[in-house]
Amino acid sequence: MREGNALLQGLVSCGHCGRRLHTHYRGRNSSPGYHCAGKVLVENRGVYCLNIGGVQVDDAITRAFIAALEPAKLTATLTAEREATGSLV
Repeated sequence: MREGNALLQGLVSCGHCGRRLHTHYRGRNSSPGYHCAGKVLVENRGVYCLNIGGVQVDDAITRAFIAALEPAKLTATLTAEREATGSLV
């Protein structure tokens, strides 16, 4: 289930232990973050295996996704031009 605006909520796993990352929201603007509770206990409290802010992660994923679409965008543009002009080139 998705709640909030984190881009990768429910989709990513911890690079250290492989568990699914949880999403949390903090601050006035409810900025997303990702964390892995892991399995380590210190003084009867869980220690995060990984804890990272989501704004920078989501921004990097968005940029990579758009960059991956660039070749398809160029192909679609050239195809549309050919169809509009009736060119076979």
